[in-house]
Amino acid sequence: MSLLLLLFLHIAARGGDIRGQVHFASPAQEEEISIPRYTTRPAPKMGMTASHSVRAVVYIADAFPDSNFAIPRVNPILDQRNEQFVPYILPVLVGSTVDFPNNDRVYHNVFSFSAAKTFDLGKYPTKTSKSVLFDRPGVVSVYCEIHSHMNAFILVLPNPYFCSIKEDGTFLIRAVPQGTFTLAVFAGRGLTTERKVTVPATGQVTLDISL
Repeated sequence: MSLLLLLFLHIAARGGDIRGQVHFASPAQEEEISIPRYTTRPAPKMGMTASHSVRAVVYIADAFPDSNFAIPRVNPILDQRNEQFVPYILPVLVGSTVDFPNNDRVYHNVFSFSAAKTFDLGKYPTKTSKSVLFDRPGVVSVYCEIHSHMNAFILVLPNPYFCSIKEDGTFLIRAVPQGTFTLAVFAGRGLTTERKVTVPATGQVTLDISL
């Protein structure tokens, strides 16, 4: 097989890119949070729409039943720092195992009652970590039993065509197969939207999305 043909097949198999920007209707807000325990430092200021760079995920919502996607070798991480989950929204491929390291100086107890995954990791101290397998697609709301102000989302997705937006709201999803799909944006409670997007065999499609 010629080198030119191999190059053509590689390009054809790669797919197109989805590039765009997410625009938020409201600016970031801050609110005072009271900490029920471990009151050795001031409560953090944390708004529901703050820090958009880690608070929105763009993804293809469609399933690809004929595809077998490889699970990442390195586990995704939902960190615990400064009595917050980091990031606020963690997108993962279904079948992934997520690590929950405790990098605070206090105990945490991570749990969820979501239909996509129910778990309770129990109390564990600083510099230790626990893990959970996420084997069903869906939205998993995550909380800490000790610190009621801590919350996050794990977005378990059926395909690897997703990304977190950057600080300026821009995003890029690479190598999406050719076709028409449902493109969704998830930004936490009450901030979700969907639209159709047609991806070319090569090149890119560009769009703006407002929330």
